[in-house]
Amino acid sequence: MDVCLIPFKLNKLTLASNPIKIYEYLAAGKQVVSTALPEICENFSGIVKIAEDDDDFLRKVEESVIESIKPKENDVISKRIDLAKANSWEKRVDIIEKLLLDN
Repeated sequence: MDVCLIPFKLNKLTLASNPIKIYEYLAAGKQVVSTALPEICENFSGIVKIAEDDDDFLRKVEESVIESIKPKENDVISKRIDLAKANSWEKRVDIIEKLLLDN
């Protein structure tokens, strides 16, 4: 797969979601196109292509497919992988453990 998708329909439920699939996509270094979920917009805007509407989603998928044919930029792939690593379960446990020990 060259481009990974998070095509959530925007509604009350999805606006409050954190699609953990994104971490798997980024850990593989893949390009991601997503609908404008708040969690994605706030935390991944520099790495994930975020679509404003249906037409924009299709346009960004097409752009990503074309980009996937070009030689890979290792620094972009590394940024994706590093972001996923920073959000691993081990890192999250470390944060929680630190919070518990500090209190």
